[in-house]
Amino acid sequence: MEKITKTVLCASVAGREQQLKVAIRSIYNQVDEIHLVLNFYLEVPAWINKLTKVYTYLNPTNKNAHDAIWFRVIGLESVDKMKNDCAGRLDYSGSRYYFTIDDDLLYPDDYISVMVEGIERHERRAVITAHGANIVRPVKDYFECRHTYIFSDRLERDIFVDMAGVGCSAWHSSTISPTPNDFPIPFCRDLWFAIKAKRDDVPLVCLRRPTSWILPLKTEGETVYELTRSNEKLKALKNRILKEQLLPLLAFGNNCKDYVLMTDYDFDERLVANSLATLSNVCVSNNIIFTNKPKIYSSGAPLTQFVTDEERAIGIAGSKIITHHRFISGLPTGSQVISADLDLHYLDNPFTAFEQDFDIAVTTRGYLYHYPINQGVVMYRVNDRVRDFLSFLSAEIYERTWPELIEWQKRFNHVGNDWSIGQDMMCVSWLYKNLIKDRFGVNIIDVGPRWNFCPHADGGATAQGKRNLLQAFKERSVSVLHLKSRLKECLFDGDLS
Repeated sequence: MEKITKTVLCASVAGREQQLKVAIRSIYNQVDEIHLVLNFYLEVPAWINKLTKVYTYLNPTNKNAHDAIWFRVIGLESVDKMKNDCAGRLDYSGSRYYFTIDDDLLYPDDYISVMVEGIERHERRAVITAHGANIVRPVKDYFECRHTYIFSDRLERDIFVDMAGVGCSAWHSSTISPTPNDFPIPFCRDLWFAIKAKRDDVPLVCLRRPTSWILPLKTEGETVYELTRSNEKLKALKNRILKEQLLPLLAFGNNCKDYVLMTDYDFDERLVANSLATLSNVCVSNNIIFTNKPKIYSSGAPLTQFVTDEERAIGIAGSKIITHHRFISGLPTGSQVISADLDLHYLDNPFTAFEQDFDIAVTTRGYLYHYPINQGVVMYRVNDRVRDFLSFLSAEIYERTWPELIEWQKRFNHVGNDWSIGQDMMCVSWLYKNLIKDRFGVNIIDVGPRWNFCPHADGGATAQGKRNLLQAFKERSVSVLHLKSRLKECLFDGDLS
């Protein structure tokens, strides 16, 4: 018969010793070993030293907080060796059940056996939890968008969930292997665990159970949950991780790496519907719309990303740059991303442009103009070089330090973040592409107006601009039409049908 070690992982914090004592004793006789990280402790309490199944690890500086438990999964013998040190590994061979517990919960006498039965019922393919949540869209706030199945409530059947409460979760060692590197930011453990599971195609299952099967223990001071709710910075951080990293995985999975990012700040709904419909006609892509108002879009199956009032206050163009760039930076390496306006009409698959070799591709206009680039279409191949450059651009929204950008904006008397900043950045990036290549290693090329055909249509050029657009539409000589300014009338008048 297969010998499977039952291993418990727990991180506790000084000030909760009495609750920890209750939690440990409720689980002690059900398992083979307990690995306990003691955050903010300077020494191990005497009562813990008497427990032969408990292996303790002092973490007096609270390094990595609750995520310090993950170094035990990969067998590192100290918190300080968590990141990259492969020396000092313990023998973690053989089959194991892992159980992560919290220091402020009272677990029932049959907790381990029921969780194991759940693991085996799902053939060791899923993480089992007694506290799960599903995300309800559109998402505005981390704390308001979740339908939670609380650990103390009755659940009549197993259900699949988007997130698991790590403090009452379990899995077999063959199912998933979290490491400290999967949890780069503390106090977001449930989010990072959900992201890890989704990236590894591991389902999260909330276990059927009776009422009050697990009970909370009264604690002094704020819990991590309460701390996050009252701390605006932590709250904003969780919202970013949710919207930029977990939501795309939930909405699209890992099957398609092609993304189209769009921003809808009260665009004409006819343009939006046409853009989404024509895009879906020419390609399969993950479509994301950033909007300051929750909306339901009838076509194109986009993921709606809600832009907060604080983000919107940065300015229309500035907000677009920051939200798009953060989102891009969170996507897997190798993803192909098009930042696209919502007044486009697609004639051909825009992702064929990625057959060319580039990190970032811009679209010049094809005629002389004081702004050589139209920012309506910009393409990104996600990698570390691009992430670094986009971080630099995002920082410029808050404080201009880039001399070439400052000089460009002075030339045209551009100020603020409402309108011109995005196009200014792309123009300067193109004009100084060699400097950017030297500094960031980013290869910027021009894929030309084929992918963003926007003929000059200002003032007296309107009629000729429309003729040029309609000729390109008829001949299918370009891939993307940009219905900018009065060119949109070609759609409204039925000329593009």
